[in-house]
Amino acid sequence: MATGERDDDVLVVYEEDEVLKGIENRVFTLAGKWISTKPANKGALENAFRNIWNQPQGFRVEEMNHNLFLFHFTYEKDMERVLDAGSWIFRNKWLIMARWKRGMDGTEEAFSMVNIWMQIWGAPLQCRTEKVARKLCAVMGDVQEVGLFEDQTQGTIFIKGLVSFNLKNALRKGTNLGNSNDGVFWVDFRYEKIPRCCFSCGVFGHDESECETKKKVEDMGKVFLPKELGSWIKAVYGGKKIAWPGEARAKQGDSMGEERKMGLVKKNETELLMEKLARMTVEENAKKKQSKMVVEAVNEVGREEKEEGNTNMIIEVEGGPMMVGDVQGIADKKEINKDETLGGKIGENRMDKGVKALKGGEYGGRKRD
Repeated sequence: MATGERDDDVLVVYEEDEVLKGIENRVFTLAGKWISTKPANKGALENAFRNIWNQPQGFRVEEMNHNLFLFHFTYEKDMERVLDAGSWIFRNKWLIMARWKRGMDGTEEAFSMVNIWMQIWGAPLQCRTEKVARKLCAVMGDVQEVGLFEDQTQGTIFIKGLVSFNLKNALRKGTNLGNSNDGVFWVDFRYEKIPRCCFSCGVFGHDESECETKKKVEDMGKVFLPKELGSWIKAVYGGKKIAWPGEARAKQGDSMGEERKMGLVKKNETELLMEKLARMTVEENAKKKQSKMVVEAVNEVGREEKEEGNTNMIIEVEGGPMMVGDVQGIADKKEINKDETLGGKIGENRMDKGVKALKGGEYGGRKRD
């Protein structure tokens, strides 16, 4: 540095490969602007949102300039969860979050926009359509979605829409609606989950005592006309979504055309079903073969025991032993109901006298002691 050179004349130049580039370098940081004319306390802000966001690991807050803060996270998932939730409220003022980018100074448009659910009350029945709802919501900002809702506490119907609202604009208490056939109606606006706004000018970020709009008008010697807003501008209930008039009937008609036609033969030869059918066929054939073997074994034992003069014995088949009380009756019986024969068991109610099923092992004959 030359002698006498001013500090303002010194410039340190950095290269692009020497700086951080956000998520590319694993920097998980959000920028947040608190919409208020008063300064925010960084410590109170950090403690409040550390608890609200479930103590994210490594979380810390850094102040950049007036009411503009950096929110640092260790893990990307924690940052994304906060960002996905949208805007937040701190001490009854908006805290607008955005992904950090190089050069942010708090004047970006991202810090001026917020999504708000607005309710529209008093629209006549013929105006409860999606097209009219979008026109009404467009009075407040860009419309993202609209729907028809029911206030279950009173049983009344109202329109609701999600709009992208510019915080530089004022809230409205309602608007006029009509045409040449029906005349003009007044509809009321209500807003869900909003912080306090100035009831004089309708803008967020200050209250009536700090209203610069009112002060400027009065300094010019003019009469300021307030918005006449109040705490009632904030909606209490969100309501339950219902179908637009005629929509339920239209959907029902569409579904009727798609109903499955009963009573018609519909061939369905999918590979999975064919494999299942093949397995069932093999299992059924195995059961039939086993049942036949049981019948033949019982008859054979009966004939042998008849020749030896034994009238009581136990035979064992797969699934359990059987006590034969009257071998003569079994030997003479030519068929056993196969529906009652499963896994080697023979139901006693389908046999002639003297057959009782017991627990046991594989086929084999032994005399009863």
